[in-house]
Amino acid sequence: MFKRLQRSDYEMILAMIIFGTLAPFVRNVATSSATIAFSRTLLGAIVLQIMLLFKRQTHSLAKGERKLMVLSAAALAGNWIFLFESYRYVSVSIATMLYYTAPILALLLSFIFFHEPLTKRQIGCFILTLIGCILISWQPQSAFNLRGVIMGLCAAFCYAMILLLQRFRKPMPGLLLTSWQLSIAAILLGIYLVISKDTTMLHISLAQLPWLLCIGIVHTALAYYLYFHALAHLALARSALYSYLDPLTAILLSFLILQESCTGMQGSGIVLLFSAMLLYSYQK
Repeated sequence: MFKRLQRSDYEMILAMIIFGTLAPFVRNVATSSATIAFSRTLLGAIVLQIMLLFKRQTHSLAKGERKLMVLSAAALAGNWIFLFESYRYVSVSIATMLYYTAPILALLLSFIFFHEPLTKRQIGCFILTLIGCILISWQPQSAFNLRGVIMGLCAAFCYAMILLLQRFRKPMPGLLLTSWQLSIAAILLGIYLVISKDTTMLHISLAQLPWLLCIGIVHTALAYYLYFHALAHLALARSALYSYLDPLTAILLSFLILQESCTGMQGSGIVLLFSAMLLYSYQK
């Protein structure tokens, strides 16, 4: 199907696998989701700023870019808070699949707010996504957790907003873009922690610190660097195909390592969501 794999292919594959291993690390840090998100953005921003110094890359934001960057960073911060919160209430597989409805949700929002036409294929994606979400969240009353499902969908909404905001931004190197987003998101999350009087960061134990450092350095700085570096050299269809390694890795880990169970209804919902994603990314 593909020609011989190049360095950018391996970088994208590795980045997606790293993203897919995030959930077990989050579950080993017993603190608030906002604290984990703040630590992740802060550590990631510091590492990327150091990388930019070595590469001697600089870029100042114009007035119009600042507003877009703040909005995008706020959506990024909310995205991680809701996703980490979802991990606490539903299985990793369910949270991941709900989260990955974001690209399809972005299309729907584009249709509503920007009046972009929808194709029959896109409408089919919406229908499969809706049915898949219903099947995933349709559980016995004793096992149903509405909060976890809502948190997963909120994370998807924030991710969709990030995708929509990209259309208004001027081209910028991926490393610079990520560095700015993480830096602003860290500031916004820091303000949120102060306003909400969240002091859980002060109570993080030494045993949890390695997990938190790994989330910030490996799952954020390294993974995003690999992702954006590869994205500049890969075709869109190829990148879209590799992106499914993220939810696939997360789901496999949830079953094999976290020993999470999956009902027949949930399994059918996951299959439908995967089908919607493949249909969405398909290009002739």
